[in-house]
Order: sequence, then C-alpha cells, then structure tokens
Amino acid sequence: MAKPVGSRCNMHCSYCYYLEKGKFSSHETQTVMREDLLEKMIKETVEASPGPTVSFVWHGGEPTLAGIPFFRKALQLERRYLPPGWNAWNNLQTNGLLLDDEWAAFLKRHNFDVGISLDGTEEVHNANRPDLGAFGTYSRAVKAVETCKKAGITPDLLCTVNAETVKDPVGVYRALRDLR
Repeated sequence: MAKPVGSRCNMHCSYCYYLEKGKFSSHETQTVMREDLLEKMIKETVEASPGPTVSFVWHGGEPTLAGIPFFRKALQLERRYLPPGWNAWNNLQTNGLLLDDEWAAFLKRHNFDVGISLDGTEEVHNANRPDLGAFGTYSRAVKAVETCKKAGITPDLLCTVNAETVKDPVGVYRALRDLR
C-alpha cells in the first residue's frame, strides 16, 4: 500500500484516523511523494514480490491529490522494474472528489481497479464525510461512481461501518445496491 500524499486529504471525515497524523510528519507540510522515493518503493516492491503479479494499492489521505502525472511516472517505473512476463495490478482507493472524465479515462486506459468511499445513504455519508468546507460530499461521490461507469470502470464501493451506518443497515445496503 502506497500513500503518495501521506495523510493529506480534501475531506474531513468524522472517523478518520489520519487527520492528526500529518502533525507527526518530519516535513513542514506533506507534499507529493518524491520521485526518488517512488522509484525506490516500486523497485523494492517488485524485488520482494514472488510474482508474476505485483500489487500496488494507492491509498491516502486522498491519492488523487498527487495528480495524473505522478501516476504516469509510477506506471513508467513499474514497467522499468517488472521482469519479463510479470505485470502490475494497480488499485486506487479514493473519495472520488477529483475523479473527472480525464481521471476516469486514464484509470481505464491503464486497467486500474478503483474503489470509491461512499457511506451508504446521502444523510449518513454527508454526516460522516464532509469536505474541508464542512459541506456534504455525497453527490460528488455518486458522480464519481457514474463517471467511472461511463468510462467502463465498475468501481468497488467502500462503506465504513460505524455508529451512524449501523442505525439503518437496510437503507445503507439499498443505497449502495442502487448504484449497482
């Protein structure tokens, strides 16, 4: 699992255990992973893998804050270090706020699996997962699901089970099911 922007995020989830982690960073502010560190991580992950598939799970904070150029470089490095006959499996776990047509086309073209965090119903999701301005993000997360599907990606949905979601398990299930 790689965290290309550390604990940086464009949301302020009520249950997030990363929110306070940034203050323990040795850096003044967390930024995008340096290219030399990205290369070292990919090279060492490939070397440690039994193959023939090497898994890279891009997580956060919010990994899309690293930008598409970061992921282009990651794919280039994967190709450089994978032995002949091996392949890489890339998974992006995102809140979806930055997923637009360009992102979706990139992810589809490079066969990324995509997981979108969505906490069931609009009411529960918005209560748990506001953006940095304290506004609900449900409609933007649903739009990200639709954008991925339009591009030919069937995203996985990640729903956090917590004190709010357990109050209406059937409603949460139906909300996720209705997104297909």
